[in-house]
Amino acid sequence: SRFLFIMTELEDKATSLHNFATGSSVSSLDSFCEVQDESSEEHETVNISQGKPIKIRKEKESSSLCLSPPAETIQCYETEGTGGKKARFGFFTSTKEKLYNMVKAYRYQPNYSPYTPIFCMGNIYNVGSDHMDRIESNELLFDELLQVSQGAKDFLGSFSSLFWFTYRNRFPKLVKSNITSDMGWGCMIRTGQMMLANGIRKLVLSPDWNFVRDDRTIHNCILEWFLDYPGPSHPFSIHNIVSAGSYFNVKAGDWLSPSIIAHILKVLVRKQKPFGLTMYVAKENTIYKDEIFKLCEPTRGIEQEEEEEDSDNETPVFHPVIIVVPVRLGLDTIEECYYSLLRTLLSSTLSIGIIGGKPNSSLYFIGFQDEDVILLDPHMVQPTPDEDNFESAVQSFHCQVPHKLSIRDMDPSLALNFLCRTRKEFEEFCTLVHDVNQSKDVIFEIKDSASPPVPSKKVAVSLHKIE
Repeated sequence: SRFLFIMTELEDKATSLHNFATGSSVSSLDSFCEVQDESSEEHETVNISQGKPIKIRKEKESSSLCLSPPAETIQCYETEGTGGKKARFGFFTSTKEKLYNMVKAYRYQPNYSPYTPIFCMGNIYNVGSDHMDRIESNELLFDELLQVSQGAKDFLGSFSSLFWFTYRNRFPKLVKSNITSDMGWGCMIRTGQMMLANGIRKLVLSPDWNFVRDDRTIHNCILEWFLDYPGPSHPFSIHNIVSAGSYFNVKAGDWLSPSIIAHILKVLVRKQKPFGLTMYVAKENTIYKDEIFKLCEPTRGIEQEEEEEDSDNETPVFHPVIIVVPVRLGLDTIEECYYSLLRTLLSSTLSIGIIGGKPNSSLYFIGFQDEDVILLDPHMVQPTPDEDNFESAVQSFHCQVPHKLSIRDMDPSLALNFLCRTRKEFEEFCTLVHDVNQSKDVIFEIKDSASPPVPSKKVAVSLHKIE
């Protein structure tokens, strides 16, 4: 009974913390701004059009990051259980997961500057406001910025339309194990899934596609490929990722590096070819053009390249390709000389984010503002939706709060990701890398081929006879 009493107390405290975390959820987007008087706990509503100064409450504590998005993104939903019975899942499904989410939850909303633009997945959002002269702070809580900036609302619409994959529980057992949850070890798998899913989304959906406003048919098709179930209907599920990991001596429960997850996903993508997509992983910080052309233009021989450039023949089909570049930019932290280079690459329209994180915690970086990177965090446990009724849980695959992390706190081991849909975009990518490499600090490079062509022995002998 004493044990039950302690567990009940822990659950009550966890629930209180959950309510605290969800209490600062993004408010509805309207033309009013809620203002809190520092001397009172009550709020007053001020219409911006009245011309009154907008007072911004100051955080007593810094909005430092823990490791998991707030709980307001998770809603209760029902799924069909065994025997046709309804199984209702809530925020927590066990005390262990409840405590995990309690510890990992973000305590504060992120701060954003109302003066500098936000870069996200190659798009730029100007968050400036017509009421800047009445803002008395250089930083606002994100929900406060929403009240005064249309650009912030546009950014949130784009951010919340991105795929967000987190820890899940109660999925079928992984191969050669009894594991039914990836809590505590699967974060790199989830960030890899996010990169791939959002790359596919960018390939087939328009840049301004919105999860709330637009048709979800293709969205749901992509999402189904990533559901946590084995089999060919879900080629990029955690089950198939773990199975493919056996080629790299990886088993269920192992923590992966950015390089390993990139190579595993490469195997699966080249096998599945979703929407004609293929994947390339750079070797030792180097991309070789001949390998890209061989992969993306298989109908054309490399020796025909110069000949076809001078002809009027129809341009050969170029398969879209995700290019992944695993790099290490320091020993314990990223060296400062790489900060501006990372921002330049992340702001490119070809970028589909960075697989990285903090030490021992993988995160998916999709944009930045000033010295902070914007992220999607997989460190939250959610129940696995029913395979045949996952549409009822589709909200749990989208995050509503764009948290941030200082670039100084990023782990130096990461993987840069780019999507080239056409040959022209690949040429633009080569130009981008060339321009970035004009600085003395080089992150990676592009070469024509792995090694220069070597004359055969017969050719060498004939030349000797001619001499």
